[in-house]
Amino acid sequence: RLAPGEVLAPALMAVADINANGESDREEFVSLADRWFADAAVDVTESLDREQFIASLTAWVDRPAGADESGTAGRAGRTGFSPVSFIGAAIFPAIDADQDDEVTADELRSKLDEWFTEWDWLKLENLTAADVVEGLNGTVQRLREEGGIGAQTAARRGGGNIDGTNVPGGFAGRRAGTGGPGGRPGGGGIDLDPLVLENDSSRPLASRLLAVPELRARYLSYVRDIAENWLDWEKNEPRILRYQALIEEDMKTDTRKLASTDAFYAGIDSGEEDQTNSLRGFFERRRAFLLEHEEVKTAAILNP
Repeated sequence: RLAPGEVLAPALMAVADINANGESDREEFVSLADRWFADAAVDVTESLDREQFIASLTAWVDRPAGADESGTAGRAGRTGFSPVSFIGAAIFPAIDADQDDEVTADELRSKLDEWFTEWDWLKLENLTAADVVEGLNGTVQRLREEGGIGAQTAARRGGGNIDGTNVPGGFAGRRAGTGGPGGRPGGGGIDLDPLVLENDSSRPLASRLLAVPELRARYLSYVRDIAENWLDWEKNEPRILRYQALIEEDMKTDTRKLASTDAFYAGIDSGEEDQTNSLRGFFERRRAFLLEHEEVKTAAILNP
């Protein structure tokens, strides 16, 4: 199953990258709002309801590469399952600032501008497709976890739900040095509670498993083991550097890489006191958080 960013990012970039240079600057990205209205055949002085909002999104995703971009196309308005409908329903309430079930052009421009700032990790004032993938995945995940704003709200309106995956170790698809796994804005973050699902009604299996004392104790034992051993940078750095060495020559000669070779190295260990945007920084901060968690630090270490 594709994550939200993998579904939407190529289509959003195809529309936003007006000068076709493989990147979208702030003006281009915010101008998506006008295209959103135009492709839904709604004047920018009016508002989009959820169905119209999703219709433009669906048309962009379904439009074949190189097809005429005038007007709506593809499967917009069709019936049946579409992952775009799920994702669109999840992000619509976040854009609808006054929660009136309609989105104005100003609301959409404001949210696109906010997302541009949030997803532009390196503050380069442009976004690549990889940035949009990462940004969307984290944003949808955050909306789902907040409850009542993102996918859960959408589900109550019949929009369903969508998983915004936040995959540790996902450096291959992002600009190196732009945030450790889980640590990017909108993701679970280093301070994601390991028991976040225990009262999550949308994840009944997880919440029921955590309600069983024996299973809860085993889970917390595993989390403690991960924190103490598998997030210990000193123990894992040699292995990570060996993996880095396997590809570093290819990285140096790659003419299509998304970031510089220096950024590739800094993404592992910046060599500076501030390791916020490195893998090392994620290891150290996530480990510290977990080992301060009351139930994790007191968990008994159990045999597998």
